[in-house]
Amino acid sequence: MRKLIIIVYSLFILYFIGCSRSSRKPDFILEFNVEKTGNISDYEDLKIYYLDYNDTCLLPYALIMANKYKYNKAYYDVYWCIYSRNPISNDTFFSLDGLSPKDRTEALFYLKKGSDLGCLEAMEVLGKYYIYGKYFDKDTLLGNKLIKKSEERYAR
Repeated sequence: MRKLIIIVYSLFILYFIGCSRSSRKPDFILEFNVEKTGNISDYEDLKIYYLDYNDTCLLPYALIMANKYKYNKAYYDVYWCIYSRNPISNDTFFSLDGLSPKDRTEALFYLKKGSDLGCLEAMEVLGKYYIYGKYFDKDTLLGNKLIKKSEERYAR
């Protein structure tokens, strides 16, 4: 009986240790590596963590990876972090209408830059903006071209 109590107690302790680890902030080594070395693998690990819990926490690291290390997917992540601050939710389209003009301009800058550098997600969203004439002059040819290009790359 005593062994059973010890086993149950041990499992109980291990369960709570595991739960507390999953709710902790990611290891500072990942953050350090992103800041100082631009390690893409560590950035992607941080991104997974932050996008699951709090989009806006990723923003400083996305800015570093975009501006300092020119990582094309980070440009889209900057856009996404700014977009996620938007108080207006629109399930059918990525509306930036609830953002300040400064935030909207910054989000669109990073979206365009990400698309120019070949980020598939950025191409797709930017293509939709062009097709609908939202935030950019309406250009269905360019919009369809961007979307098609992103789909072709997804297929590979």
